[in-house]
Amino acid sequence: MRWFTALLALLLLSPPLLSQAHPNAGTSGLDFLKFGVGARPVAMGEAFVGLSDGVEALYWNPSGLRRVKGTEVTFMHNKRFQDITYEFFGAGRSFGSYSLGISLALNTVGDILYYEERPTEEPLGTFSSHDFFFGLTYARTIRQGFDLGLTWKWLYEKIYTNTARGWAVDMGGIYGLTDWLSLGMALQNLGPKLKFISQPFPLPTTLRIGLSYLPPWLSPSVLTLDLVKPRDSGYHLHLGGEYSLLDALSLRAGYQTGYGERSFTTGFGLKYRNYGIDYGWVSYGSDLGDTHRVSLGISF
Repeated sequence: MRWFTALLALLLLSPPLLSQAHPNAGTSGLDFLKFGVGARPVAMGEAFVGLSDGVEALYWNPSGLRRVKGTEVTFMHNKRFQDITYEFFGAGRSFGSYSLGISLALNTVGDILYYEERPTEEPLGTFSSHDFFFGLTYARTIRQGFDLGLTWKWLYEKIYTNTARGWAVDMGGIYGLTDWLSLGMALQNLGPKLKFISQPFPLPTTLRIGLSYLPPWLSPSVLTLDLVKPRDSGYHLHLGGEYSLLDALSLRAGYQTGYGERSFTTGFGLKYRNYGIDYGWVSYGSDLGDTHRVSLGISF
């Protein structure tokens, strides 16, 4: 525990590392691939790569699918600012030493005004934008306490009448250092450039390294810490925590550094038998407002 605290202190006392500008800022496409999946991970500050103990692992760390017992299904609705909505569906099942999963996500931006090429006050009409991915996940236990996973994703984007298609892979692993401490790592959205009209653009490849800690003095609870490095920005530190009451109510909070427009997150979860509902709240600056995520889950 002493070295865990020392690592946290080092990261918190290193603002130049966590807030430096990046020369590739804003150069990646398919930004929706960065949107956090699952109300529970989002409420915990998106510090989830070392925990990933639910079907949301399909997004955060595919190796975490090994921590799913039996079958789990989840659906998330995310109402973002203006007319942006994000839907996610995921399902996973464990079979002995391996697990399989599928995931789908749809991001929609509606009622975008379009105009003639020459200046005019009156728009010609509106159009919408759609982003979509479909993923297949395979995870396997290499040995006791060490799991690896891989997700292949088909990607699609449509803006007005223009489209782009491509593919990407996520890969990750989780290693149990002790009964109460796990180390996780994931590389997300690794793949070739996509071409939109005539312009190629890279994917938002992201590296995540994180720890999850189950403090025996505060059971049942979990503390998480992630260090995140997107290809088009600097380093970010994510912190999260969850405390459960009677296995029915979970309270969550998190904090993220280096994003400018967002930092604090919170939420809760309710569970009854094999059913669960989770809520996550994130506030954005610059008058963008609050965003809300609601997830429904079932296990059997």
